[in-house]
Amino acid sequence: MDKIQTRQILDDAKKEIEQGDCSLAYKILQPLINDENPEALYLFSMFGLSNGESIEEFEKRSVRLLTKAAGFEYPPAQYALGVYYDGGDLVEQDKLKAAMLFKAAAINGHSKAQLSYGLDLFYGSNGVKKDHILGLKYIQKAAEAGVEEAAEVLSELKE
Repeated sequence: MDKIQTRQILDDAKKEIEQGDCSLAYKILQPLINDENPEALYLFSMFGLSNGESIEEFEKRSVRLLTKAAGFEYPPAQYALGVYYDGGDLVEQDKLKAAMLFKAAAINGHSKAQLSYGLDLFYGSNGVKKDHILGLKYIQKAAEAGVEEAAEVLSELKE
């Protein structure tokens, strides 16, 4: 399958997800899920199926798929998994692991991860060595990308 076909499948699936038809989205994504396409794995990690899947089964599948997609260095999956580890949601809380995931996603251009990693750098938190200048650069990148919280943080840090 070429990149254009893959993109069309992903776009079609996103459209169905937005319209609330996750069963159809799953059917559309199935070939890409089988091929372990990181974006397809990420998308499928975000919705449940109406085939009797329990909440616990959904949560386990979600973490498994996010972990796999993050392993392929897919920034949205790295960030989402980092959020889980940061808060201890669906996984045992691990701030160091969260910081590593945020860093990886930030380096790969994920704007919300840039804010998280920038804050870790600025404050030297979660096992990240303190670096005010680099931290501010990442927070600024997040603000420039439209992350509202980043603009607020920059405003507070300037005061």
